[in-house]
Amino acid sequence: MITRSIDIRWKRFAIAVFLAFFHGFFCAGVVAVASCNDLTTAHYSKDPGFDSRAEAILRVHPLHKLSEDFKRTGIRLAFDLDGGLEYENRIRGAGYPIQRRVLRKILGMAFPGAVFAGPEAGSLSGANDPVHVNLGLIDSALQFDQFELGVIEPASRYQIEMSRMKLGNPEVFPYSRAAIRKSLGFPELSRIVSVYSSLEGLYSVDGLLRVMPVKPRYVILSHSSLVSLDEIKIRLMNSRDYDFASLRVILSTPKILTDPAYRSKEGPLIIYNDTRGRLPELYSASDLAIVIGANNFFEPLIARCPTLLYPGDPDFLDYSPKAYRQLAETAMATGGAVLFGGQRTNDALIRSYQTLLSVNPAKIEHPAFVRGSGTGLSGFNELLDDLEHKIRVQVHERLKARR
Repeated sequence: MITRSIDIRWKRFAIAVFLAFFHGFFCAGVVAVASCNDLTTAHYSKDPGFDSRAEAILRVHPLHKLSEDFKRTGIRLAFDLDGGLEYENRIRGAGYPIQRRVLRKILGMAFPGAVFAGPEAGSLSGANDPVHVNLGLIDSALQFDQFELGVIEPASRYQIEMSRMKLGNPEVFPYSRAAIRKSLGFPELSRIVSVYSSLEGLYSVDGLLRVMPVKPRYVILSHSSLVSLDEIKIRLMNSRDYDFASLRVILSTPKILTDPAYRSKEGPLIIYNDTRGRLPELYSASDLAIVIGANNFFEPLIARCPTLLYPGDPDFLDYSPKAYRQLAETAMATGGAVLFGGQRTNDALIRSYQTLLSVNPAKIEHPAFVRGSGTGLSGFNELLDDLEHKIRVQVHERLKARR
């Protein structure tokens, strides 16, 4: 009887262990599937080396002393990062959520006790309430002097320039290139090139693609505004030589990428990026990026994608060449970028591609910490200088108004 009771207990124990194991395995599988699906929802993670390097700079920066002074005097801060959002929506059609997250990351490191609130925090007026600090973002009209931003309202003295946020962006995808490609439906071993261009720059795309020593299977074409695919085809030279597909359609019907029934041309499939917020993900999935004109070439480098900087047709310059060259030097100092300027021949372009194809993506340095550059480390320090000045002035004004 005792032996039978023990046997029953052992059987129950074995069944319980099996069920627990199966439950754990099933949940892990569900989480794995969910994580894979979440890749397409633009999940970001910090650059592993960003925290330690940024903290080392912060420790010797006046911003750290300001934080210590506030801590000693009992001043608490409430940051509002949405200042200027209406301005951004009117000018660009969208806000800058990634840059605001970066700004929040840096402020959290500098002021560990700070809270982040919306505009309603401005109504706080009690002696022990946190001091409301409003920091917004503006586009870099001072850097690039773009025609489309030629007539703008004067920026608030509390706003932060976007050019500095680009140098301070620590966000990359925590997933491998293979995992990102799988989530998007791209074959793991296919060659992918991402092109970011203005409308005028589209005239150059065909020539840039045709001389590539290693032909891509897919070309992801992104544009600063969501124009129609027909408008792109009009400006893309020899567009009849390419098949076209919308990224939005591909995400819902991935078989377009591999099913021969959807292809009629031998050239690469041109995939028009008609989505928002996926650029870091697309750059992370690409073997090479081409950025034409005065557009953000730091983004692919932060995603560790070798990048060709193509200034564009000299007849259509809508930016300051001096500012472009200064920022390009920062990009090239990362070890992952080549500036195609000066001698514009096919041989020179082929050599540029060969240089980029030999780059090890893992060794591309973060733009905010490059050495020997006028806008790398100094640019990051200027961002901190901006924050220190604007926070100090606003806190002084807010405390003065409370008296």
